Amino acid sequence: GVPWPILLSDARQGASYPTSLHTQYSAYPASELHLVPGRLQQFGAGIGLKGLGVLLRSGSVDHWVQWSSWLLSTNLHHPTLRDAIPDVTNRLADAFPDRAILIRSIDGFLDPDLPSAFVRAGYRIVVSRQVYFFDGREPDYLTRSTVKRDLKELRALKDYVLVEHDDLKSDDAPRITELYRQLYIAKHSPLNPQYTVGFVAEALRHRWLEFRGLRHASGRLDGIYACFRQGGCTSTPFIGYDT
Repeated sequence: GVPWPILLSDARQGASYPTSLHTQYSAYPASELHLVPGRLQQFGAGIGLKGLGVLLRSGSVDHWVQWSSWLLSTNLHHPTLRDAIPDVTNRLADAFPDRAILIRSIDGFLDPDLPSAFVRAGYRIVVSRQVYFFDGREPDYLTRSTVKRDLKELRALKDYVLVEHDDLKSDDAPRITELYRQLYIAKHSPLNPQYTVGFVAEALRHRWLEFRGLRHASGRLDGIYACFRQGGCTSTPFIGYDT
């Protein structure tokens, strides 16, 4: 009774990083070399990343099937994930014998034995990205000066109201998509997931993402975020605002 969404990839150049290992390990880092201090370091890293990209392409690194994929920057998995590893892996191996089997966002924070369970099933653990955890039941972060400042400014906002998920309509989907694109795509990188209006509308309708936003008195949405929940854990993979 637990759904395990799967993603088939034969990603071409320019695909977003949740759908392409080439993008994640070569193209995206290369696009952010301007953040590296020093031209010599940038030059050396650029050559290394270009060479890595050629190796990954020649090895067909993006010919895979990924399971428990929610098309998000960080996938949260159902609590029964560890028990499902042997069965799902065998089914995928039978159905897609020519593809590598991939699963993203595996960590040992919630289940310390989870990474080793995948290794025992024949997987290899590859470092992917850094993710920060905190326990919302002990919200020490609320005492931080930056959080206090943000809350103070939020309360001081004029002509805005907080909009809950059920207050949002399908007609808001284009504006929500635009707010996300202004931040994640225009300001940061087109290699981030480029969610469509259709994706956002379905996420609103089926509530696989839980949205909350700020609406101006004129009726215009100017800020939005969405949470993804799974097994007592919450991530916020979708954020946007009028830049």
